[in-house]
Amino acid sequence: MRKLKLLCVVAVSTWGLGCLPAGSLETNNSEPVEDEGGQTTGGSGGGGSQGGGSQGGGGPGSSGGEDNGGGDTGGGDTGGEEPEGCATNELECAGACEDVSASAQHCGACGNACGAGAACAGGACACDGGLDWCGAGDCVDLGSSNSDCGACGESCGGGEQCVEGSCVNLSIVEQVLLLTNQARASAQSCGGTPYAAVGPLEAHPDLAQSAQAHAVDMSTNDYFDHDSQDGTTASQRMRTAGYAGNRTGENIAAGQPTPEAVVSGWMDSPGHCRNIMNGGYKYLGVGYSQGGSYRHYWVQNFGG
Repeated sequence: MRKLKLLCVVAVSTWGLGCLPAGSLETNNSEPVEDEGGQTTGGSGGGGSQGGGSQGGGGPGSSGGEDNGGGDTGGGDTGGEEPEGCATNELECAGACEDVSASAQHCGACGNACGAGAACAGGACACDGGLDWCGAGDCVDLGSSNSDCGACGESCGGGEQCVEGSCVNLSIVEQVLLLTNQARASAQSCGGTPYAAVGPLEAHPDLAQSAQAHAVDMSTNDYFDHDSQDGTTASQRMRTAGYAGNRTGENIAAGQPTPEAVVSGWMDSPGHCRNIMNGGYKYLGVGYSQGGSYRHYWVQNFGG
C-alpha cells in the first residue's frame, strides 16, 4: 500500500506554509496564516503547519459496499387499509391509525416516508427552498443533481455535469471549477471555522496556464511540491504566466482519480478549504496531468 503524502501550504511574500495529512493535498495561501510549526511570510489568513513529505503515491480509495437486502418476494398490499375506528384520511399502518394526508412517515400510503427536508401536504411529499422530492427519500435540486437533472430520474452520464437542469459534457478542469463554485455557493466549515457563502470564481487564462504547467511538471518529473524543482514558487509561476493581480494562492493534490474526489479532499482539509472559501479570490486556473508515482496531479491557482 502506498503511503499518503503529507500536504503542504506554501507561502512566499503573502503566503503561509503548512503540512496536512490527506490523500496528497497541498495548499498555498496568499493570506496570513497561523502556522502550526510551519513558516509564514507577511500577509494574514489560511495556511497550516509545515512538515516533511512521506514517500509513495496513490490517492484515497473507497469501497462502495453492496445491498444484501431482499426484494419483494410475494404479493401483498402495502398501502394499508382503513379499519373500523380510524378517521377519514387515516389508514392503519403497523397497527396504528395514521393521517396519510400529513404524516411525513406515511405520506399518501403506509411506509411512504418523505425523508430529510420534505414535509407531507395533502398526501404528497413537498420540499422547501425550490427543491424537488423525487421519491428517493431526499430533496434534490433538479438544476444541479447529476442523478435527477432537469427531471426526477434523468441522470447524467460519465464525464457529464448537471448545469441548470441540463447534462453538459465538461472537461476535467471545467468540472473542477464547477465543483469549486458549488462549494463556495454554500456556507462551509473549514477545520471548525465557519465561512459564509461567497460568489463564484471566474476562469482565468493566465492562472490556467501556470496551473497546467505545474501539474505537467510534477507528473513528468515525479515530484509533489509547491516549489518547482528549479526553486520557482507558485506566485512566481503565476506572474511569469502573465497574471498581474495582487493576491495569489495555490492548492495542489495527487492521487485522486476524479474531479469529485479531489475537490472533496480539498474541502475536507482546513487549509485547502480556506483557499476555496476565500472571498478575496475572484479567479481560478486549474491544471491536471497524468503520470508519475501518484498517476493524477491536480493544481488550483487562485487570484484576487
